[in-house]
Amino acid sequence: MYVGVFAVGIAGVLLSRFRASGLAVTMAAVAPAQVVVTVIALAAGLGGDNPRIELIGLNGMFIAPFGTSAWLFRRAGTSLPRDKP
Repeated sequence: MYVGVFAVGIAGVLLSRFRASGLAVTMAAVAPAQVVVTVIALAAGLGGDNPRIELIGLNGMFIAPFGTSAWLFRRAGTSLPRDKP
C-alpha cells in the first residue's frame, strides 16, 4: 500500500514538471493517500502490540510534512510569476 502512495507522488511530480503549483496539488493528493493507507491498515488489524498508536503515529509523521509541503508549494506558486506554457 505504501508503494501506491510513493507512486502517486512520483506521478504527480512528473506530470507537474516540478512546478510549484503542480507540486502543491501532488502533495495535496499524497497526504490523503497516506491517510487511506492508515485507515486500511487499522481496519486490517495490522501493527504491533498497540497498532492504533503505532500506525497513527508513524503515518502521521508522513502526513503532516506532506500537508505542510502542499501549503508551502501553494504559497510559492502564488508568489512567483505564473508558469508560462
